Amino acid sequence: GTRTAAVSDNVTFTGNLGTFTTTVANTKTLTAAASVVNGKTINGDGNVAVTALDATAAADLSSITNTGTRTAAVSDDVTFTGNLGTFTTTVATTKTMTAAANVVAGKTVNKAGTGALAVQIAGADAAVDLTTIAGSALSTITVTDNVTFTGTLDDAVKTSVNGTKTLTIAAAKATGKTIDGAGNVSITALDATAAADLSSITNSGTRAAAVSENVTFTGDLGTFTTT
Repeated sequence: GTRTAAVSDNVTFTGNLGTFTTTVANTKTLTAAASVVNGKTINGDGNVAVTALDATAAADLSSITNTGTRTAAVSDDVTFTGNLGTFTTTVATTKTMTAAANVVAGKTVNKAGTGALAVQIAGADAAVDLTTIAGSALSTITVTDNVTFTGTLDDAVKTSVNGTKTLTIAAAKATGKTIDGAGNVSITALDATAAADLSSITNSGTRAAAVSENVTFTGDLGTFTTT
């Protein structure tokens, strides 16, 4: 039959929820480590505060759907590979949360002090809109593998390409963006964005741009070699 558990007062829970569906009462807060609530179903009108997210790097918080506040705390350096659900995450001062772009797209990640969110782009992140990463923690965006990127680069935080790796991107996606790093940048369809501005792309690897149709170009080629 059904298995339900009720939280009727503020509590820091350290036990095992098993396969129970837990309901948190209005105005009350269930505080628990990520290892305790990983994969669990929690609802209700109350609040859920997840601690030590860094200690459970693959935690799945997607089944926690309470309508009160949903907060998660990163208290140490971590490469997070799980699912943040609809939680607002805060990275402790001096600590860094590293995550693939597809893990944090559409999420809110804040920082305390000098906490930071380091976002990585590889093949699985090719279509991610980086501008949907909300909060104050985003500090670096790094291309860590060869990728043909069709998503949206961030406007405020530059993108760095690791050495020996190539970021392939249409001119329409790269115009006006700041891109650096030791890797390579390959711009496609320059003809489709005749006013493209590539002047803020300063990576130290190769910089190549391709024109595949007739075009009257009025933009800025920066230091690109155009074919």
